[in-house]
Amino acid sequence: MRLKRLLFVAASAVATLLIPMGTTPASAAPPKIAYSDISMNYASGRSKVEWGGTAKLTHVYLYVKDNLADGHSVTVRLVTQGAPHDWPLHRVATGAGTYGEWLTYADLGSSSIISYAWIEICQMEGNVKLKCNPSKPMANPYVVH
Repeated sequence: MRLKRLLFVAASAVATLLIPMGTTPASAAPPKIAYSDISMNYASGRSKVEWGGTAKLTHVYLYVKDNLADGHSVTVRLVTQGAPHDWPLHRVATGAGTYGEWLTYADLGSSSIISYAWIEICQMEGNVKLKCNPSKPMANPYVVH
């Protein structure tokens, strides 16, 4: 009888320790990440963005690859809809088959909103845009559309 009682107490103690480990407390929401890409004959581009709120992209990955041996450089840039902002061009001028990657962010402050974001790739002659093409827009999950 004493052995049964000792086993019951021991089993109860182990169960008390294991049951809380089986349940997890509420944790922070997973990051809100979106992807976008575009491929044209002259260039390919892609992006990965992590939304950080209504007016912020906390992590922005940009990529562009030059597809043609035509003497032109190619660029990629972030484009946002909402509050107007001119995001910088990122250029690859090292020839066909070469690419560039950049990590950046976008923050317009608390008084602005970014509704959508996408990338734009361009074929360039010096500082002149010869042709540009946008990717599909990525909707901001913090903004009602």
